[in-house]
Amino acid sequence: MTKLPVWSTTAPGVTAVHELGYEQIRWGYGDPPKIAPRSHFGPGYATKVEPMPAYGHDVDQVCALLERCHQEAPLCVPVSVNVLKLVDGRGSNGWAQQRWCYDDDSRFADDEAPAQRKYRNWDGVIVLSGKTTEIHPAIARYVVPHEYAHVLEDALGLIRYGDLSEHRSSEALMREWAEVRGVDDRFFDLEYSVTNHHLQPCEVFANDFRRLIGAEREWWPHDDVVPALGVLDTSPAGLWWDEAIDQLRECSKQAKAAA
Repeated sequence: MTKLPVWSTTAPGVTAVHELGYEQIRWGYGDPPKIAPRSHFGPGYATKVEPMPAYGHDVDQVCALLERCHQEAPLCVPVSVNVLKLVDGRGSNGWAQQRWCYDDDSRFADDEAPAQRKYRNWDGVIVLSGKTTEIHPAIARYVVPHEYAHVLEDALGLIRYGDLSEHRSSEALMREWAEVRGVDDRFFDLEYSVTNHHLQPCEVFANDFRRLIGAEREWWPHDDVVPALGVLDTSPAGLWWDEAIDQLRECSKQAKAAA
């Protein structure tokens, strides 16, 4: 099933919410079962799943949460959201990534500035894992804005550091934000693992955004990194977010005009 959010257009933003289940599993010889999350540019990178039906998130709730995210910080690239009725093979609640379109220049005018091309030559893919038991609505309120924020991270990195490669621009943004937010540099050097996932600066960033839109504000898993931002925060970090959201809105406006 594919559902379009009420605000969805052909312009950048969330273009569709796909519900994927057992029927979409790809079976290979000797390979683990996989599924290819859908993206704006076509099939996404295959990801391992557990080969048994599971409970997925309520799609209407997911769309409502995406609308809150969109109203707060619209994106300047197309984003596809995949709601799995399967358990992600990594055991996570969900994940997000950027997919670059290296060979489709047909969408851009010849005289378009390189920076503008970079804003729109990729898309965001969000995957929400299913569960073996019914999913409480609080999990969606946590994970949807959290994963949306990871796409924001990539978009903001290119807006501010578009002269760097796609991966270095995101890191540069996180370094800038972490200094304002008071996140210790040593957390950048940790291996990404089950035991230190919550210590990663990008995870603190994603949960900052979740709190900014007012979703599951009671849940803050980073007390051993930094305290949570306040509701109406006038700290340097709060002002940083105000400026970042203004930039995202302006970039989204430009991208829609060029679409």
